Amino acid sequence: MLPGLPRPLLRGSGAPGDLRRAGRDHHARVVVGDGVAGTATRAHGADRPADPRVQAGIVVTEPEVSHVSENPAAPDPLDLPAGLLADVLSALVLDVPDRALQLLDDAELDAELRVRLRDAVQAAASTAGRAEALGDQLRSRGRWLDPDVIECYRVAFYTGPDWEAQLDNPLFARFAAKRAGLPYDKWPHYFDIYRRTLAPYVGAPVRVLEIGVFHGGGLDQLRALLGPQAVLVGMDVDPAAEAACAGRFDVAVGDQGDPEFLRSVVERFGPFDVIIDDGGHTMAQQITSIECLFPTLNDGGVYLVEDTHTSYWEPFLDADQTFMEWAKARLDDINGYHFRTEAELGVWTASVTAIHVYDSIVVLDKGRHQPPFCEVAGSGSFVYGDRITESVLLSYRASLDTRTQELQQARDFAGAALSDRQQAVDFGLAADELRSQLSAEVEQLRAELAAERERAAEDRARLAAEANLAEAERQRALVSAEIAGKQLEEVRGSASWRLGQRAKRLRRRS
Repeated sequence: MLPGLPRPLLRGSGAPGDLRRAGRDHHARVVVGDGVAGTATRAHGADRPADPRVQAGIVVTEPEVSHVSENPAAPDPLDLPAGLLADVLSALVLDVPDRALQLLDDAELDAELRVRLRDAVQAAASTAGRAEALGDQLRSRGRWLDPDVIECYRVAFYTGPDWEAQLDNPLFARFAAKRAGLPYDKWPHYFDIYRRTLAPYVGAPVRVLEIGVFHGGGLDQLRALLGPQAVLVGMDVDPAAEAACAGRFDVAVGDQGDPEFLRSVVERFGPFDVIIDDGGHTMAQQITSIECLFPTLNDGGVYLVEDTHTSYWEPFLDADQTFMEWAKARLDDINGYHFRTEAELGVWTASVTAIHVYDSIVVLDKGRHQPPFCEVAGSGSFVYGDRITESVLLSYRASLDTRTQELQQARDFAGAALSDRQQAVDFGLAADELRSQLSAEVEQLRAELAAERERAAEDRARLAAEANLAEAERQRALVSAEIAGKQLEEVRGSASWRLGQRAKRLRRRS
């Protein structure tokens, strides 16, 4: 999140734009609802009329971030009539788009804007689609991530299917259910990134540093995810963060843009396995922190930078390059072995094993980046083999395979090549040489074919002889059977056989 957002702000006590005009001091002192001075991050955007709830002394929570571009060429935000968007979104949530259209027709709106908002409501078939389309239209009018745009996207998320993807995410479940917990502001799509990135450390005795603590809500979430074995340490510029986390977490108080302070945190609490930068979000802070802290990470660790969308917001651009430009340069570094010639390629080539880039989050994996090399397999030689030998053998095998294929093609077309003498003449000496080779191969094939024919004839003769022998054996068996049958009949007709049969019957009766 952006540090200090949302925080209770009392804008009624001064000009409504005081907070937004705090310049590049992103930790401006403001007055909260109870009159106590506190620290908040500047919420950039157009000035708005004082909220009557604030004037009445009611504490109001600011949305996370407003229109932030300070480029004079950027289009000015186009304010909607008070309460209009809330009424329109409520009508959409209740699935009465006709009511939303009527509200737009009755409102005092720029004609072009009315047409575009009506088209957004009518273009989609679902509440989520209509809400998202409304947000897109407002954003396209120069509102970027204005609270109205965010509210449209929030309605789209909770009325569409996207929330279901978070059902099994313990971070989102806890965030959504523990609404009375410590202040904790997150973009919901971060939870899936956190779960994916931190999954290897769940239940492990890892050391975690979170930059930007506020009241410790983020550390509580990390404790719930990682388990009691994890050692969680916070870092914040505001001493109030240390007091808020007292008895639960250690918090180092100091400026994340100070290299000496960063080194002292590592010496006192590190080294760390996980570092999460959710601090000041300026370019100098993000770049200084990662350049100082990443080299101190344990191998197998990760460094996660949140809210990298501030690389595109003018108020946070206080360095020669944005953090996203810095991260893009690391993509070159991770491939440094393939194009750089220095003997020492530096930490970003030697120690970054992967870079993961998401919407508003960049993650760097720490570990030994093994110098890359390619290997050969399948050549049939591996004992005492070296790279040169393997490559030569592989090349020879490829040449052999090519030659075998060429010879097979030559055999297939041998008949046509021999019958077309004119073609052989056109080919010249090379064709004559090839024809000679092919003729020899054809003769060899013919000899092989003749030999096969001879063997086939011999096999047929042998089979015929065996068949004749088998037939003779069968005839002899038939004759023998016939003789045996006659002999049996003669025996049965003899007097002795009949007397023997009668005696057997008498014995059975007795």
